[in-house]
Formats: sequence, structure tokens, C-alpha cells
Amino acid sequence: MRVILADLEAAEGLVAKDTIAGGFGSRLVPFSRVTRVFCHFKQSRLYLPSIQMAYLAAIFARQGHEVVFSRKEIPEGDLALVLSSLVDYRQEAAWAREARRKGVRTGFVGLACSKLPELFRGHADFLLIGEPETAALRLAAGEMLEGSVPSPPVADLDSLPFPRWELLEKGERKRRLGRRRRLTVLASRGCTEHCTYCPHRILAGYRARSVRNVAEELEQLCDLFPRPHVVFRDPLFTENRERCLGLCEEIHSRGLEFTFDCETRLDDL
Repeated sequence: MRVILADLEAAEGLVAKDTIAGGFGSRLVPFSRVTRVFCHFKQSRLYLPSIQMAYLAAIFARQGHEVVFSRKEIPEGDLALVLSSLVDYRQEAAWAREARRKGVRTGFVGLACSKLPELFRGHADFLLIGEPETAALRLAAGEMLEGSVPSPPVADLDSLPFPRWELLEKGERKRRLGRRRRLTVLASRGCTEHCTYCPHRILAGYRARSVRNVAEELEQLCDLFPRPHVVFRDPLFTENRERCLGLCEEIHSRGLEFTFDCETRLDDL
């Protein structure tokens, strides 16, 4: 089976999806020469494919399926999964309708279609409601899904294959920070806090990967892309101080060399 993973370019301005705003996405519309230059720089240098797409690529590739990545075009394929957002849902719906017209079975994934299914229902064959990996395993096994399909969160994150970034880079310009490759890692999902404005807790509760599993992924990234820059997408990277220090010790013991940035709270440093 040929699987299309679509993380579409913005119809207007600069759109970030992935785990931005918990997955609802954000948009920056340039209104001056300076902001147009800024948007161009971010789009050409700092955009990264969604880590959700990289996990899905790994799941389908592990089952022997061919994976193609799209930012705009509709390649030939048997199945398409479109990353949904709140800020660009009209374009995503139009892409899905055209893919279906061309005979491609199409579904939406992500927080937006999970919590606002009325925006996407009718434009695709199915919606994966929740974190997409559990339902994606069913698709990879050959199941034909229809309608709104519950996709329960994965309890054991160590059971997931590592993201396959190289499958999302065919024909794509490699993203760098200076001379370093930029890649994202999720060492945990969800959040233990209860901030009323934040959507990170909407899909599932907090779960953390083991220190060893995260270190093995980092080691693989360093082997594939020497001295990368890693963006930890965890909403609260230092939530467990002892675990965080344990990961630092594991990184040091393996001699891994990379720069990184992460997100956390001041009272959790």
C-alpha cells in the first residue's frame, strides 16, 4: 500500500501545526516587509515536519508500506492521512476532497479533527479521534476504517517505533539551524498541570518514555545526523526532575553531542 502523509503548507501566512497550541496550530500573517522576511526565513529554515507524521511514517514503514510525504501536491496513493488544524482547516478539507475525487481513501488526524470533528466530517472517509497511532496500526494491518474512529492513547510509549524523519524529507529542503540539522523529540506526552488556557491535556493524560528509550532515539539521531539540534516538544520537559537528570546522565555516558531546546515552567527548573 502507498500511504500519503500530508502536512500542508499554509494557504496564507506562516502556519505551524504539530504540537503548537497543543495541536490546534498557529498562524502568522505578514503585514509588512519585515514580517514577510521573517515568515520567509522561518518557512525556509525553521519549519519542521510534524512529529505525528514521523511516527505514522514509522508505523506504516514497519509494516512494509511505501510512505510518501506531501506539503501541497496529491501524489498517487492508496491511503492519505491529513494533519488537521484549526487555523487552516478549509485548505485541508479542500485537499482531502480532491484526494477522494482521485480515488485515494482519505482520513484526518490530529487534535483539531478530534475535538472539532464537525469541521472535517464529510470531507474525508474517516477521522482518527485521539492520538493517531493506535488506529494507524489498524490501517497498517489492512483494516478499512469509516467515520469517526476512536484511537485510544498508547499507554506504553516505548512500544512505538522511533520517528522516521528520512521518509518525510524526500524532495524537501533539509532544515538547519546554522550548520546543524533540526529535529524534534517527544520524551513524554500530555501534562500534569491544569492551566485553563492550554490544550495540551485535552487528548490524554501525562505519560513518559523510559530514559533508556529516549537516549536510544537520541543516539540514533546523532548517528544519522551528526551534532543535530534537538527540539524537545514535551509540554513540560522537566516535570520529573530525577528523570530529567537521569536522561542527562544517560546522554553523557553515551557521549552524545547535540544542542537542544525544550519547554517547561519556571517552578519546575
